[in-house]
Amino acid sequence: MTVAAVATLPAAASGQSIPSPYRFIEKGQEISLFAGVIGTNTGQFGFGPRSAAAFGIRYGVEISGPLGLEVVTTLIPTERDVVNPSLGEGSRVVGDPAESFLVFLDA
Repeated sequence: MTVAAVATLPAAASGQSIPSPYRFIEKGQEISLFAGVIGTNTGQFGFGPRSAAAFGIRYGVEISGPLGLEVVTTLIPTERDVVNPSLGEGSRVVGDPAESFLVFLDA
């Protein structure tokens, strides 16, 4: 009985492969652009940057096997209030909102 089980083993193992016309093409590096909307919280006093559109670029390179390096840069053109902390509470916001550019760099 053991001899019969061992004799059928190679036949069972060869039946485990599934032929496919698709082949995985490994790329050494890649680059992509992205856009979206960042929802921010201006904080307890409302002094933080406001929600705005976000734009960015991503670059990735395969180093070896499972190791890779990726760099992502994101730009968010937003606005925030100009604050004078020496004024009384409720009147600290001075003038119109100022344009602000938030830049994120991830590696």
